[in-house]
Amino acid sequence: MATINPYLIFNGNCEEAFLFYQSVFGGEFPYVGRFGEMPKYTAVCESISEVDKNKIMHISLPIGKDSILIGIDSNTLSGALAFGANVSISINIESKLEAEKLFDGLSSGGNPFMPMNQAVFDYVKIIKNQENYSIWVMQDSNVKNIYQDVDGTVGFKAIWESKDNKIGAGSQQITAISEDEIAVDLHFERSMKVDNKSSTIFESISENETKVSTKFYGHFPYSMNLMTFIGEKIIKDAQTQNLANLKKILEI
Repeated sequence: MATINPYLIFNGNCEEAFLFYQSVFGGEFPYVGRFGEMPKYTAVCESISEVDKNKIMHISLPIGKDSILIGIDSNTLSGALAFGANVSISINIESKLEAEKLFDGLSSGGNPFMPMNQAVFDYVKIIKNQENYSIWVMQDSNVKNIYQDVDGTVGFKAIWESKDNKIGAGSQQITAISEDEIAVDLHFERSMKVDNKSSTIFESISENETKVSTKFYGHFPYSMNLMTFIGEKIIKDAQTQNLANLKKILEI
């Protein structure tokens, strides 16, 4: 079943507006991120000006059972805000068939500026899609998953818990999205308690070809150096298989 979430862009007053919405609708903000808090290892972070660092990169306010109001400030990189073009609608669907049906219906009699397609970036940024290609997620069909906020947007958090110690328990949260990179904070609670960061990088090779690579950033105590060495090989082998699975899904 499709859900619809409004996405609002503001000219520096996003926080003020959302505090007003909160006073009217109630509720709590699951995530509030500012441009200055973006992971320092992402390329876009280096381009953020001092003026923009305190502006809102992402904020969301759940309203009712299925609706989430999302907001962001414009910045010097995105350019001047054009009122009338500062509202968009995010439609979240559960299947390709449903997406095609909705796209055909909404575009009937209109002039869509681009056809619907399954772009690599758009597919990978949806964390729930990892159920289709990540060998970690696919190992346990009984794993318990909890999702917070809107998938594919900054602030979305996926929490997992498995009785299988190979999978353990933890969470991942999207911390930054640019046109060629998705940054995620990783928290492992079990069987090893550690925090890490990962970045998925996209490089356009041709009109119909995209290179996808993943980097991990983190720190382990000195006593865990040997385990880290072994873990890096496991992660590398797993990621190789994950990317192979992803290629099978998206390759036309």
